[in-house]
Amino acid sequence: MRRLRVVRYWLVAGALFCPLAISAFAQTGGTKINVFAGRDARVGLYLDLRSDCTLGPLPTIRLLVAPAHGSIIIKRATLKATNIGRCLAIEMPALVVIYHPADNYDGIDEVTLEISWRRGHKQLRQVWLNVSSGQSKGQGI
Repeated sequence: MRRLRVVRYWLVAGALFCPLAISAFAQTGGTKINVFAGRDARVGLYLDLRSDCTLGPLPTIRLLVAPAHGSIIIKRATLKATNIGRCLAIEMPALVVIYHPADNYDGIDEVTLEISWRRGHKQLRQVWLNVSSGQSKGQGI
């Protein structure tokens, strides 16, 4: 039961701070994200917020399949949030995964991440990135 609560708060925090990928915080499965060439896109946000508003250790993230037409950057960040579950105002460390596509690339790219939590749970994340060069944009009526 406690584990479900931790995951639920983690899912809420992820959905609030990653508008490009609302489904990016599912336990398994893949996610599709639209990206413009030359611009960074947030692929994931990882933290361990427990139901009593205490923080657990950050996970370990391993890149299993690197993107063919871009790069992945993993940064440590400070997340400030309000009203997540019972936690009214919190400031916590988090890991942010960012995808940077190659300039002028137009097509599909793929990334696979393995997220290892300290309690022994491993999560596999597959992300498909629809990269648009933006050259055909703005030619409408």
